[in-house]
Amino acid sequence: MAIKGIRVGPLALTIWLGAGCGASAPTWVDDAAWLEPGATTVEALRAADARAEAAISAETPLSGELKDLVAALVERSPAIAASRARYRAAIERVPQASTLPNPQLTYTYLPEPVETRVGPNAHRIQLTQAIPFPTKLIAKDDAATALARAAGAVHDRVVRDEVTRLEGQWADFYYATRALLIVDQHIALAKALSQVAGTRYSASRGTLFDVSKAQSQLAQLGYDKIRLTEQRDAIAAALNATLGRPRHAALTAPGGLPDLAVALDEDALLAVALQRQQELHELDERIHAADAKVLLAQSSWLPDLGIGVQYLVNDPARMPGVADSGQDAIGVMFTLSLPIWFGDNAAKVAEAHAEREAALAGKKAHLDRLRADLAEAVFTERDARRLRTLYDEELLPQATRAMETAEQWNRADAAHFTDFLEARGVYYSFALARERAVADHFKAVVRIEQLIGATLAPNGATSAEAQ
Repeated sequence: MAIKGIRVGPLALTIWLGAGCGASAPTWVDDAAWLEPGATTVEALRAADARAEAAISAETPLSGELKDLVAALVERSPAIAASRARYRAAIERVPQASTLPNPQLTYTYLPEPVETRVGPNAHRIQLTQAIPFPTKLIAKDDAATALARAAGAVHDRVVRDEVTRLEGQWADFYYATRALLIVDQHIALAKALSQVAGTRYSASRGTLFDVSKAQSQLAQLGYDKIRLTEQRDAIAAALNATLGRPRHAALTAPGGLPDLAVALDEDALLAVALQRQQELHELDERIHAADAKVLLAQSSWLPDLGIGVQYLVNDPARMPGVADSGQDAIGVMFTLSLPIWFGDNAAKVAEAHAEREAALAGKKAHLDRLRADLAEAVFTERDARRLRTLYDEELLPQATRAMETAEQWNRADAAHFTDFLEARGVYYSFALARERAVADHFKAVVRIEQLIGATLAPNGATSAEAQ
C-alpha cells in the first residue's frame, strides 16, 4: 500500500533490523543481584550507576543522531527487555497448550493378597494416559497461539512507544540546547547594551529608563539561562533513563530535527492505522483467542478418553496342581469422563462468550478513540506547522527588519535606544518561540507515527538547515 510521505513497514521490525550492535550489553544484564527483592537500596543504586558509568566511559560516545539513539534504545532499554521476555514467555506457552497431560503410574501393594484362581494377587502396577477430546486440544493450541501473537503485538507497541518517548525527549533536548545558544548570544549583546546605556546616562546622553530597561532585560536573560540549563539537565536525565543509562551520562546535542513529511490526509492515515497499528493487531489476536476459548468451553460438554495398562503380579497358588499357578496378568483399560455437571459447563460457555463480547467491545472503544486521537493529532501537526511557518516566513523576518531599523535609529539618535531594546527583546522572544515551534512540530508528527504504527518519510531538510 503506497501513500505519499509514508513508509508502511512495521515500525518495530524496522527498528529491530536497523539497530546497531556496537554498544556492549548493559551492566544490569550480568550484574542483577541488586535488583533482587530487598537488595535494591539507595547505596545499591549508586553502586550500579557507578558501574554503568564506568562501562559507558569505555565505549564510543553516543552521537546526537536519532538513529544511533534508537539503536541504543532497542539494545539497552529495560522496558523493551522486559517486553521481549514476556513475549518469549508467551511463545513458550504455545507447545504446552497442545501437550497431553502427563501419564500416571500407579503402584498398589496388597498387604493381604487377594486370592485368585492362579494365586494371590500381591502387587498391581498401572499406567494410564488421559486424552482430552480433540477439540479441546485444538482450542487450547489456537488460544495460546493467538495470545502469543498478541504478546508480539504488545512487544511491538512497547518498542514503538519507547521510541516515541525517546523522540519526544530528543526534540525537547534539541530545543533546550538551541535555546541556550540563543540566550548566550543575547546575554553577550545585553551586557554590551547595558554598558552603553550606563555610559550614555553618565554623559547625560541617555535616560535612567534606558539603563533600567537594559538591566532588566539582562536579568531576564540570566533567569532564562538558569531555567533552560536546569530544563536541559532534567531532559537529559529523562533521555538517559529511557535509554537505560545513568542519569548523568554524557549526551551529544542533536544538530537538527528531521523535517518530516507534512502532506497528511486523515483518511489515508486512518487506513494505514487500521492495517499497521500494533494495538489493533493485539486486539484482533485477543478476539481470536476468545473464539478459541468459546470452542474450549463448548467442548467441556464432550467426554475425555483415558487408556491404560495394568500389570498384576501374582504369587504361586496355595493349592497344589493349579494350572498357570503364579502367572502374572496384564489388563488393558479404557476410561471415559462423564461431563454431568451441567451448571459448571454452562457457566464456562457463558464466561467464554462474555470474554469474546468484552474483546469486541474493547476493539470498538479503541477504534473510537483512535479516530478521535488521530483527528486531534492531525490538527496539532497542522497548527504546529502553521506556527513554524509563521515564525520562519513572517514574524522573525519582520522582527529582524524592525531590530535593524531600530538599531539605525539608535545610532542616529540616542533617544531611540529604548526602541532598539524593545525590538531586540521581541526578536529574542520570537527566536526562542521559533525553536519551540520546530520541536513541537516534530513531536506532533511523531505522535501521528505512534497512532498509525508506521513512520513518516523525511523531506530531506533539517530544522538547522531551515535557518
